[in-house]
Amino acid sequence: MDHTAGRRQTRPAAVVRAAYRDSGVGTAPSVHRGPGRTDTRYAAMHEMGIAMQIVEIAVASVPAHLKGSPVERVNLQVGKLSAVVPDSLRFCFDVVAKGTPLEGADLNIEELPVTARCRACGHVWTIDGPAFTCPECARGDLELLSGRELDIRSIELRENRTPDA
Repeated sequence: MDHTAGRRQTRPAAVVRAAYRDSGVGTAPSVHRGPGRTDTRYAAMHEMGIAMQIVEIAVASVPAHLKGSPVERVNLQVGKLSAVVPDSLRFCFDVVAKGTPLEGADLNIEELPVTARCRACGHVWTIDGPAFTCPECARGDLELLSGRELDIRSIELRENRTPDA
């Protein structure tokens, strides 16, 4: 049995818990797992892993001649079905970005609605609740058009202006 895999999985959670504790915000978010059971590891690990990937992708995306330029903003599109909590992702992004060109960058998150198209009648609508049936024909044969996205749309670099001599 490989015990190292389990330890690696809890590392991001420990980082998030320590960051929350040190920030004075309070405790890390938790996920309710049934009567009397709460799991802080999952809520912390999910957004922490995503934040780590965003930073890695953003750093790698800066053109060679602009390496070292500070990043001002990262623009994301996040679908409502992506299971991402925007405030938790922003917090984790700030923690992970420390010591990188993304430190102090704004994480701009555009939340995208869940839209669907009925395969039976062709009606397109925005799903607002847990009911996944067509409001026109009441059929459940639908295609999700949006709502599962998790995309980096753009990365904006801060201009390094040098004063005129």
